[in-house]
This record gives sequence, structure tokens and C-alpha cells, in this order.
Amino acid sequence: MKHIKQCILLILISLIAEIAYANTKDTTNPYFDINRVIGTLANTPFSSFTSTCYYEEVTSTGTMRDTLTCQYQINGRKYRATTANADIIQNEQYNITINKADSLILVGRAKNIFPAVMQADILDSTLNAAYLSKIVCSDIGSVRKLNFIFRPDAPILSYELQYDTVSARLKAISYKLRPYNETVTGAQQAPSGNYVLLVVLFTDYQLNAFTDAVFDISMYLSHRDGAFTVQPAYSGFEIINQVINP
Repeated sequence: MKHIKQCILLILISLIAEIAYANTKDTTNPYFDINRVIGTLANTPFSSFTSTCYYEEVTSTGTMRDTLTCQYQINGRKYRATTANADIIQNEQYNITINKADSLILVGRAKNIFPAVMQADILDSTLNAAYLSKIVCSDIGSVRKLNFIFRPDAPILSYELQYDTVSARLKAISYKLRPYNETVTGAQQAPSGNYVLLVVLFTDYQLNAFTDAVFDISMYLSHRDGAFTVQPAYSGFEIINQVINP
């Protein structure tokens, strides 16, 4: 469950399936598609959807699997992500995580939501320059799949994004990476067979099903004279403040 809590802070998607008779082609500028998806998230007010994250970790000692469902509510920079054990709420200034299982509230500055929804900052120029070999694009009807192909020594083994070309909404993402403690000494090193896989499906898109009240953090915290304190209903929670000069 620890890994699932980490993956909700990042979040992405894919349908793991072979699509027969795909119209496959290499493309040199698929970032137009990614920016279009991000633009839809940023510019569609009061948008909500459900993400279901499937986690799998394979090591020499066995396989661990878990599932996490999250409800997203987004309005521009503001968003709320709600799971059974945690809420992440961001208003114009702050990003807070209410960890109900561990009675913790983490307070930080507002941040870019899109790497979180997309499970990784796939537009990161340093990552792409160092490890990305090519991107293969496939179209099946109105669904477009972007498959990022990485070098053998990359920490990311694969990344695949699917979205609807009509609505520009995410449909699925698959993200496969090496275990955090596995190092690579050269581009020709054979893979160990160990991996961590995240598969996230996005469903149940809705518009105008909530108001900005869902981004109000005052029911959890009060802020005065540069300090945060918990509200009485959360008196047993510890605050971890990562904000300088709040």
C-alpha cells in the first residue's frame, strides 16, 4: 500500500493490450498531442473524472499487486484528489495532503498538477535527451497511442499514453520502471526481469459537478502569523510544513 500512496502523488494511464491492424508510424513531434491533453486539463473548468491505478511489482522474491481508485476534481490550477485513505487539495497558494491512515497533514506550495495526473513529467527535457530513443504513434479510430521508447540503460523501461483525439481526454497510461535499488552499468546490460508497473485508467468524465468549495482547506487548517494549526476536528493530526514564510 506504501507504493500506491506514492503513485497517487504522481498519476497516469494505459490499456495494456495489443491492437491488431494498427496504423503505426514514427513521429518526430508528438509533443503536440501531449500539450493538447494538458491544455484540455488546464482549460476545461470544473472537470472531474475517476482514475483507477493498478500497481504491480515483480522481484526475485515474488510479485506484489495493489489497486487504488481516485476521484479528481480540477478547475485550472486548483484540484482535489480523493482516495479512501488520503485527500490532496490544492488552492491558489497551497497544496496539502491529508493522510488519514497515518494522521498526518503535509503542507506545501501549490504545484503543477499535470505531471501528477500523468504519473511523470514526460516533457522533461533532461530525461528525454539522456534516455529517449523515439516515440511511436498509433491511431485506432479516435484513440491515439503514444509509445515512448527508451534506451536499455534508462530508469524508465516504458511509457505509453492513450487519449481520445476528439475530446483530447486521457484514456489510459502505462508506466514501467526499474526497481529503485536496481542500477544499470551499461546500455547493453540485460534486464533483470524485475520491474514496477503502473497502469492507470481514466473514466467517468463530468463537467460542473462541483464548486470551488471543494478546494477550501480551512476545514483542516488555520493559518495565522506565519504558522499552520489543525482545526479541532483534526486535533490528533501532525502537521509537516514544507512552506517557507507561509
